[in-house]
Amino acid sequence: MSDITEILERANFQQIRAFLLGGQECANVDNRSYQKRIRDIEKTTLSMISEKFSDLNECEVFEKIFFNYTDILKNVYMELGLQCGIKLTMQLIKELPKE
Repeated sequence: MSDITEILERANFQQIRAFLLGGQECANVDNRSYQKRIRDIEKTTLSMISEKFSDLNECEVFEKIFFNYTDILKNVYMELGLQCGIKLTMQLIKELPKE
């Protein structure tokens, strides 16, 4: 039973994500919340955009394109996550003992 406990203790979404997306282990697990990770990179990105664009209108156009891009990424990755979750659930159900 301790083997199962050890496996569950090692289970980490970031490690699984790194393996599925890149075929490798995640070297550093980020302990920040999802919201904090998103806010931090958003803040850094928007700060850099503001520095690079002196024209406010140009900056707003670029920000709009950037946010459209990130929205599409979020949607696609959510759909992929749901598909992976459903596929894994179906595999687990197949492995359940038959009564």
